Amino acid sequence: MNTTASSPAAFSNFLSDFQSTKKVFVETTPTLSRKADFQKKFDYSAKGHLKAIDIVYKEFFGKNSKILDVTGKDSYLDTQIGVDYIVEVENPRLQKEVQFWIQERFRTVKYQSYQSVTLIENNCYSGNLSEVYKSKAQFLVYGYYDEETEILVQVVVVSLPQLFQKIAMNQINFEIIKNKQTNQNFISVKFDELRKHGLIVYEFDFGAN
Repeated sequence: MNTTASSPAAFSNFLSDFQSTKKVFVETTPTLSRKADFQKKFDYSAKGHLKAIDIVYKEFFGKNSKILDVTGKDSYLDTQIGVDYIVEVENPRLQKEVQFWIQERFRTVKYQSYQSVTLIENNCYSGNLSEVYKSKAQFLVYGYYDEETEILVQVVVVSLPQLFQKIAMNQINFEIIKNKQTNQNFISVKFDELRKHGLIVYEFDFGAN
């Protein structure tokens, strides 16, 4: 007959192993969930980007502009300085194309009623500061995409350096809100507030066309 040791030392080892396993499970599960949620948002935003090429980029930067995708977990521009796309604009009078760095985000239409841009301030899980402090993008392309109808409903292009300056100097109305699902703090600025300060340099509204 097999017997199992029941000494205090054996029980202590068992308890230690159990607690370690439990800790790994608790810490890993939200991480996997966050990664899946991030991928879902990334894929959704990518669909919005395809619609924005002609409606936004080609209108704002010109028909002959080139758009370079620099997104990805191995991209320094994306992960470290918040740049998703580089737009190159050619002028025959200039020796080389002029580059513009873009940060981009498209959200579902259920958020359209908020009429505000959101920028992540920090990640409470990791303690890492986010795009408000590290983004070197010149423009934020932000809008709402309806996946069901495949329509880009509304888009604004915002001058990011000017927005960051006004936030830093407390010269524009904004809110700092905590997302309990992602455990992130983000800054929210209303479209009307951006318009008031002349920070929206281009906008598209499907309902107005």
